[in-house]
Amino acid sequence: MASDMSLYQYLPLKPGRKIRVLKLAAEQESRDLEGELIHVDLDLDPEYSALSYVWGTELAPTKIKCNGHDIEVTENLAQALRHLRHESEPRYIWADALCINQEDAEEKGHQVALMKDIYAYAGEVAIWLGPDGERHVAELFAEVDEMLTLLEGSIENDFARLNGAQWVNFDTRPSPTSPILDKLALLFQREYFTRTWVIQEVGLANRPVAHCGKSVINFNKLAVLAMALLKYFRPLLSSLGYLKEFERVANLYRTYFPQPGSQRLYDIIHRARLNEVTDSRDKVYAFISHPSAREDASDFPYTGEGMPKLSMADEDIKLRALSVIVAPTADTWTSASLDHIGDHPLRPPSPDEVMARKLLRNPGRQLKAPRYWPGSSFIKPNYNLSVVDVYLDFAKQMITRTDSLEVLSFVQHNAPLSPTGPGFPSWVPRWDSPSDVAVLGGVKCDHFASANRRPVITPSPDPSSLIVRGQFFDRVGLHTIPLTRDDFTDDSKPSPLWSMSKRCRVDTYPIPDYPIIYVPGVVLTQSPDRMKAYRQTWTAGRTMGTGDGPRDYLNPELDFAAHELDYFRRKDRNQPITDIADLVRMMALEDEAKGGNGARYAEAAGNASHGRCFFITKAGLFGIGPKIIEPEDAVVILLGADVPFIIREKEKCGDNFGGWALIGECYVHGLMTGDTIRAWGGPDGDLKDITLC
Repeated sequence: MASDMSLYQYLPLKPGRKIRVLKLAAEQESRDLEGELIHVDLDLDPEYSALSYVWGTELAPTKIKCNGHDIEVTENLAQALRHLRHESEPRYIWADALCINQEDAEEKGHQVALMKDIYAYAGEVAIWLGPDGERHVAELFAEVDEMLTLLEGSIENDFARLNGAQWVNFDTRPSPTSPILDKLALLFQREYFTRTWVIQEVGLANRPVAHCGKSVINFNKLAVLAMALLKYFRPLLSSLGYLKEFERVANLYRTYFPQPGSQRLYDIIHRARLNEVTDSRDKVYAFISHPSAREDASDFPYTGEGMPKLSMADEDIKLRALSVIVAPTADTWTSASLDHIGDHPLRPPSPDEVMARKLLRNPGRQLKAPRYWPGSSFIKPNYNLSVVDVYLDFAKQMITRTDSLEVLSFVQHNAPLSPTGPGFPSWVPRWDSPSDVAVLGGVKCDHFASANRRPVITPSPDPSSLIVRGQFFDRVGLHTIPLTRDDFTDDSKPSPLWSMSKRCRVDTYPIPDYPIIYVPGVVLTQSPDRMKAYRQTWTAGRTMGTGDGPRDYLNPELDFAAHELDYFRRKDRNQPITDIADLVRMMALEDEAKGGNGARYAEAAGNASHGRCFFITKAGLFGIGPKIIEPEDAVVILLGADVPFIIREKEKCGDNFGGWALIGECYVHGLMTGDTIRAWGGPDGDLKDITLC
């Protein structure tokens, strides 16, 4: 009992916007870490630095003395405080592990809700990357400064010459050397860049300063250089195997970036799925500060209102402007046309999306956009709730806020579903489940499977079930094993494109027509071209590339022919082709593949099919779907979603009998343009209520 009394006892914070700040004693005053936790009011503009760091894996390896009593902290936090404390005067620092009573769930929720202001109002956000054991970081930071000077000069010259075109010509100077890329990749592999909470801490910072040992650099510089290298030297980074490290830093920085393009909160959370948290609830709570989480905003707000309370230094403003130039923006992708939707009322664009499109016509305004907006979040942190309740409530709120079922596209099961027993509802995204599978649906989707119809949701007596209106179309017949990008891009592996060609009857001539779904009294626009259906299914119908970056203008016909020609040439090198049909086909491809890029098709197919299975429905339709797909699973289109889904019948749904498990989204060639829903979806149509549980 005596030892317990020596530990620090937190005094309750008064109501309002009160926080604790550590008054850290100077190094000259004490060799050990000592300080005083004081209560301050954010409304009175207290001076402090906010610490952004990784807690570390050690539970309680060391102690810091606060107000005369011990508080246990991790070794990583202790290291950060030792490096950050001033030599001769105290320093005021906010660090979550110290300044929040982690044992008080109610206080923790209240303080997490204030984090937006805590980091945005801080005079500096000190980013602790860890010690510099080999003392090479100072040299690296100097090289970063030098490269950014060259980058800025090149952009200014190009602007003057090309009247503001947003690109940089590096042809006149050598590419970055492998040694600096090696050192940057090694830095970006540190644990700091793998965590979830640091995304908001960097995103909200007016003055982010990275500390690595005794070396210091403006964090904006590291992020801007990472984005520039990704944009202009992506093939080089890919050849060195560093794409993952650089993309992680760029995504961390861009999450709060005022980019002119629609993004919703589930897009943000999905991109951070591979990042780690200690508490699974924080997969949602860590983004409470994001502008798209405001109560009065459905998408990212671009109004330019609510500038940060503290003015930014000129250097930071300049780096923010530079980051806008080197980062991919919405003008690199083309929205799908809505002209063919028909007479059904469209889901209206949000005010934020309208503002985003205005910014495209006036790009100068985006440089003034802040990363901080006033107003409360619709997410209310409550650490008394279970992970299931937090994720379930978030999914329901996103359906209401977006007036769509887009959030269902983020359901990506990594393991087979349990047939019975308690657990997560199958239709609720498991944000704590790592996934690098590209999303087919969402706000930037190219498809309109439900003809852009609003969702129709029937109240359910079971709070964990979702009753939605939709249409059943077919059942899964056969499918491949789960695929990876390497199955398409690794030349040493047999590509599924060729192993499935016989099953799909595209390797014989003449090739039979692709099945057409007939709707009484309706002439569908679907093409009977079976080879076209085969080519486009592997890339999920994408004809302009994949992902959030600049589109690569994929040409499915030419690029597929070039990819097939590459296959025959590799086959011929290993063993001369003697089959007459193969020789004839290879000769024909010499003309068909002119202007095509086989590697481009392989990459697009690999991105779309990664983590998925290719399948054929019982009616003969081609598709790619979830990795846990099984024969007899049903293919459905749900109103309010732009892509079809795979569902599986369940004997029991909660306390009721009969229902369906959501297996995941899919692409089915012939169901992506909304023709069938427009034909069947009238007042007397064949739409049904489907209970997901």
